[in-house]
Amino acid sequence: MFVSEEDQRSRGRDISTHETLGKIISTYRKLRLNADVSRFIEESSLELALFDAMETGVYMIDYEMGTYAFVNRALTKILGLSEKDLLNAPISKMSEFIHPADLPVLMKVIEKTSGIVKKLSRLEREQIIFRAFYRIKRSEGGFCWCLQTNKIINDRISGGQIDFGTLICLPDHHIVDMVSGHLKTNSRVFEIHEHAAIGNPISQLSTREKEVLLLVSKGLSTREIAEKFSLSTETIKIHRKKILKKLNVSSSIQAVRMLQKYGKSYS
Repeated sequence: MFVSEEDQRSRGRDISTHETLGKIISTYRKLRLNADVSRFIEESSLELALFDAMETGVYMIDYEMGTYAFVNRALTKILGLSEKDLLNAPISKMSEFIHPADLPVLMKVIEKTSGIVKKLSRLEREQIIFRAFYRIKRSEGGFCWCLQTNKIINDRISGGQIDFGTLICLPDHHIVDMVSGHLKTNSRVFEIHEHAAIGNPISQLSTREKEVLLLVSKGLSTREIAEKFSLSTETIKIHRKKILKKLNVSSSIQAVRMLQKYGKSYS
């Protein structure tokens, strides 16, 4: 069976994402409800270094101090902030990078999750791992869907509560279309979904931009689209950049998927 270069690249990203998620899970399994956080960081130096290599953000929030106790290089790269800026920022800092349409929805997901947690047994609470999907702004521009994973632990030394979290930007072909949360205990999994009222994003595009996006979805190159409209390739490139900006996406793959979902009337 013939496998295109794009399929090969996608499979490569699949393997990378799968390996990253596997490493995240194994690291979380090492975390107990009551742990010596400093010792955990010291003993997990190899895993934390690997997260940097896999471009997976890692952070620890000290709720008693209201600050970040630890951030890795990958997280600073994703957000476009320095380690010093993050460590000196309030814990609400990351919310500034969440897509404006996703933030209120994510807050509802977290609120629902808190209600579920209150009803769990003490044993189940000790095993909780929370995951959330939403869009986050990348330092290079545009938004990408990400997976955030969190676990709350009690630091045996300070007595404070620590939130250990990871953040991974998902490949374009893994794009989801709804903010959601997943709460896992030792025996149960809860899925929490909320829909954002974003309307039809394709309606933001001009007539020519819709035409360009439709041709992109049919596999035409920038040069082929330019020839079809008797325009320069530079003009088509400008149209394509405007399309990505208006749809708040970072790639043509994401834009085409939005067209497939919301723009049937233009096909």
